[in-house]
Amino acid sequence: MLDYQYHVMFASLALGLIFVAAYEVFQAHWLLSRLIVLFTILVFTPAAVVIMAHLREHWIGRGFYWDSSDRLWTDHRSAKTEKIELIVLVFLWSLIFLAVVIVVFLR
Repeated sequence: MLDYQYHVMFASLALGLIFVAAYEVFQAHWLLSRLIVLFTILVFTPAAVVIMAHLREHWIGRGFYWDSSDRLWTDHRSAKTEKIELIVLVFLWSLIFLAVVIVVFLR
């Protein structure tokens, strides 16, 4: 995974910028412009994940990493802490996604 994270990040950024340009082209069409906004958010997500992983590792403190075999995602937290963190993350991402859908389609 470490070998390809920058390739994924740059591909995500490039495709995201293409969708931003497509939004400018289809801005007059109500449905297409809103769908392109949603696809743009989805396309930028892998780049955001790579950036957040590096920020957390280098600036906030080492919390998770790939092990030396480069196959297993490991961390230094207990299983209970991971479960709580996963529940909170799913809840927050669901709220963000719902807010985006509401703003995009009810505007």
